[in-house]
Amino acid sequence: MGRFGNLSFERIPPLGVPLRFFLTAPWLGAAAGVALVLWGGAALTMRWAPETLAVVHLVTLGFLLTVMAGAVYQVMPVLTGVPLPGAAALGPWVHAGVLAGALLAPAGLAGVRWAAAAGTAVLGAALAVFLAQGFAAAARVGWRHESGRSVAMALVALAVTAGLGLHLLAGHAGWGVLARQLTDLHWVWALAGWLGLLVMGVGFQVVPMFQVTPPYPKPVTCCLPAALLGLLALWSGTRGVPAAEVAAAALIGLAAATFAAATLVLQQRRKRKVWDVTVAFWRLGMGALLAGLVAVAAARAAGDARLALLAGILLLAGWGVSLVSGMLYKIVPFLAWLHLQNVLVARSLLGRHRIPNMKQFVDDGRARLQFRLHAAALALLAAAPWAGDAAARLAGLLLALSFALLGVNLAAAARRYRHERARLDAAG
Repeated sequence: MGRFGNLSFERIPPLGVPLRFFLTAPWLGAAAGVALVLWGGAALTMRWAPETLAVVHLVTLGFLLTVMAGAVYQVMPVLTGVPLPGAAALGPWVHAGVLAGALLAPAGLAGVRWAAAAGTAVLGAALAVFLAQGFAAAARVGWRHESGRSVAMALVALAVTAGLGLHLLAGHAGWGVLARQLTDLHWVWALAGWLGLLVMGVGFQVVPMFQVTPPYPKPVTCCLPAALLGLLALWSGTRGVPAAEVAAAALIGLAAATFAAATLVLQQRRKRKVWDVTVAFWRLGMGALLAGLVAVAAARAAGDARLALLAGILLLAGWGVSLVSGMLYKIVPFLAWLHLQNVLVARSLLGRHRIPNMKQFVDDGRARLQFRLHAAALALLAAAPWAGDAAARLAGLLLALSFALLGVNLAAAARRYRHERARLDAAG
């Protein structure tokens, strides 16, 4: 398998398990853009605004969580050789629960109390099943595999994030007191923990493999994820002790900046210098991460709500959405190619039938256009806290178009796979 030699493909789930997550996620992101068009600047005024919470969670639950859950079903067996138990049987139910929760929770946060109640129940059940599957697989892997450890630690962070988030959502449903003081814990564990640790675990493998870079330095792969998880626990435990809390937060920022800098250095050392959409998304994402960390520090120092919104925009849309979008452009074509290759091998058709290479599943021109739409949307979003309502609505339009084009591009890859699979089935 060439540069895929360190990975295991014998126990991967059926293609439909991760693909249903990947194909639906962009359209929930597009819904966030449409909501921003409708609400305009009202969604970018303050962190507690119902409109802000709804738009943010359409992105975090609808796009990021959906893609990342699908990715865990796929990458755990590839990285470690151990699949999530019951992936084929339970994966569709988890997907349905996450999808329903990603629609109900934002509605609940926007003020629809029954939706908050239903979202708490549905999302809680789906995440409980998913986490049980993930931890069962992680227990079998142990700590022998660096990327596997990162995925296991990401699942720990997801459990913390989900517990805090569901408690807050239940408060919006009227089930007990709405504990807004938990919000910072929730979003830091979500972005730095769940997203950050999973991106590290996957990135340690896919950046060298798909972006054709040297491997990450050993101290980064062996130590950085565990250090980040430990720092998150330390920061959580020092809440209310200002000096210790600031020091722990600074170290979390340093850990994130270290990963960003290491990735950017590796990208500069790429063996192939041609333009690549995944490389472009990851460069934008790592730059946004570094800028977002600066904005977090500036917002804390100045006490400026607009700087706090800017930090959130850079970390969520700039870092999270960029990196996940870039990964989708490699993961979906690769999975389509891999499953077709497996058919060739299983039916002894190698040498007699050809299948598309990875770059033939997604049109490069459309991928480039989608990247430009995303970058333009990010620039307008970053300006919107100062530029006002018109900039927010235009940013929402570009965001919706960008997510929709991502969805179209991934659907085209899936159609190409189905066409090629039908051709191979007809050949015997």
